Amino acid sequence: MLHLGLDKFKSINNTQKLATGDALLTLVAERLKGRLRQQDFIARLGGDEFVIIVPDLNSKRQVEVFAQQLLGSFSQGFQLTEQQLYITASIGCVMFPEHGYSSDELMQKVGLALSEAKNQGRNTCIVYQQAMRQSELDKQAMLVE
Repeated sequence: MLHLGLDKFKSINNTQKLATGDALLTLVAERLKGRLRQQDFIARLGGDEFVIIVPDLNSKRQVEVFAQQLLGSFSQGFQLTEQQLYITASIGCVMFPEHGYSSDELMQKVGLALSEAKNQGRNTCIVYQQAMRQSELDKQAMLVE
């Protein structure tokens, strides 16, 4: 499972018309769907985030290569009616059953991996590691104290 978030999409919505952001999301979805096969699944979670399920990626390396191919699809701009926009994306990745069995557990961990990808400078992909969960638990503990 891959969790893709557009980098700095909020600034596009804040500086352009909302219709521009909506049109960009439509173009992004079309481009991503063009990279997928019939057995793959894509859904927009909301905002600028998409979840992609690729059932036959069996190793961390395969996941990373696939994610890099998806990121490569952002190298060309997106042609809107009045302008061409360039945007990048960040991707968090998890593998079933290595990182969890339930959809809730996988969604939580893939979200942590996406956050880590954005924290590491955006336009990258990160595969979930247990240390990410511990880091998040440590942050929460500091907030409680």
